[in-house]
Amino acid sequence: MLEDVERAVRAGAVAVDEPLPLEAALFTSMIDDVDLEEVTFTRATLLKYDEGAAQLAPEGRWQLSVNRSANGAIVTRSTRRATDGSYAVATRPRGKDTTLATVPFRPDGTAPDPTTHPTFGAAAAEDLRGTPVWSDLHWSELDLAAPARERRVVVSVQKAIEDGAGHFLGVVRVGLVTNRLDAIAQVPIHPRPGRGRGAHRAPGHGTEARRAASGSPHRPVRSHRHPRRRDPHGLRSTAAGDPGPPPVAP
Repeated sequence: MLEDVERAVRAGAVAVDEPLPLEAALFTSMIDDVDLEEVTFTRATLLKYDEGAAQLAPEGRWQLSVNRSANGAIVTRSTRRATDGSYAVATRPRGKDTTLATVPFRPDGTAPDPTTHPTFGAAAAEDLRGTPVWSDLHWSELDLAAPARERRVVVSVQKAIEDGAGHFLGVVRVGLVTNRLDAIAQVPIHPRPGRGRGAHRAPGHGTEARRAASGSPHRPVRSHRHPRRRDPHGLRSTAAGDPGPPPVAP
C-alpha cells in the first residue's frame, strides 16, 4: 500500500498539496484494505542534512491522516500551522458507512508539530531516505483512552517519498493491525538498488516485540536496531505510566 501511494505521487496522479485529492487517495486505500489502521502523509520542505538529520523549513509543515477507529469508522485528521505558530487540528468524524466528504471538518484542538514525531525523523534521515522503516508493536494511538484489553496492537512502516524529479516531499506512514504480522514476517527483504539495504527497524525500541493478545501462540516479531542512531523516545504509543503491550511467551 505504501508503494501504491508513492507511485501515484511520483507519477503526478496525486498532488500532495491539494488536500481533497490527497484525502481521497488515502481514504480509498483504507477502504480497499480492512487491515489498515492508518495512512498518514506528513509534508515538509527539506533544506539540508546536518549529521544525517533532516533540517526542515519552518513553513509548509502539515499532516493529513486517515484512520480507522475501533468501530470501523474512517476518520480524517488534518494538522496545519495556525497564524499564532501552533498546530491546529481539524477532524472529519465519519460514521462507519459514511462517504468521503459527507461530513465537514470540525476544529479539534491543537497538536505538536507533526514533523517532530519519531517516525518522521527516522524515515527522513539521510541514510534511510527512500527506505521503508518499521516500528515495533505498539498500542494504536487512537485507542489510548480505552482499557488495555480493548486496544488494538499495530505496527507501522514509514518511508520518505519524492516527486518525479527526486525532490523530498515528506513521509508516508502506514499502520497495520496485528493480524497482518505473520504475513509480514515471512516477506523477504530485498536491498533497494543503489542503497545497498532493505527495510529497517526504526531505532530505540528494545530488541524484541511480542504480540499483546493474551495466550497468543505466535512467535515474537524481532526488531533490529539501526547501529548508528538511538532514539531516546522510542516509537511506542503508550499512555502515561503504561508499559505498553504486555509481553507474551512464544
